[in-house]
Amino acid sequence: MTRLIPIQLAITNLLGHLPEGAVGYASKEEAYEDLKRITNQDYGYDVRKWVQWARQHKRDEWEWSNNHILIYDLRNVIMRNFILRVIIYAVGIALVAEIVPGIHVANDTLGTLFIIGLVFGVINAILKPLITFLTCPLVILSLGLFVLVINAVVLLVTASLIPERLQIDGFWPAFLGGIAMSIISMILERVLGVKDDNNRGGGGKRDPDVIIMDRR
Repeated sequence: MTRLIPIQLAITNLLGHLPEGAVGYASKEEAYEDLKRITNQDYGYDVRKWVQWARQHKRDEWEWSNNHILIYDLRNVIMRNFILRVIIYAVGIALVAEIVPGIHVANDTLGTLFIIGLVFGVINAILKPLITFLTCPLVILSLGLFVLVINAVVLLVTASLIPERLQIDGFWPAFLGGIAMSIISMILERVLGVKDDNNRGGGGKRDPDVIIMDRR
């Protein structure tokens, strides 16, 4: 069974995610009350502030395993970002169909656009990284321009899976549509604050909801 000291246990409960085998509090209210009692602080249910406090006051006894501790409610973030991206792709497809000749949406109903955005999102998340990896030499030799071809392929695959909802008249409309989709998606992701899950590793800036306490 994983052993947690009270502060770790309470913060982890507020995040809604416990390590496997850990015994948690009965409720978030109970965890919150224990945090107040132990720390003499009161940040309410603002997890970010508790995390900031924890970072500033970490001590040797904070470790509970032989590895560093990573507390992060990753599942909620991934799901939120994916849903936002599906919405972004749906809006992007609607706009692309209006401005790029040769790309046709069967009808402009929300259901159709959502399904197209969902299929495009799944393919973009699964197939695009695989194609990019397999064609890495071409991407490098073309100084990244080959990614535009990959974007076109993703659009073509999407259309081939749901031809009754999305039709693309050949490679060049898909190529131009891929460029337009990339620009529209980039703008909307910035506006909506969608986080890049791929940049959550050691090289980039960590999210405020992450606590890392290294083994001493």
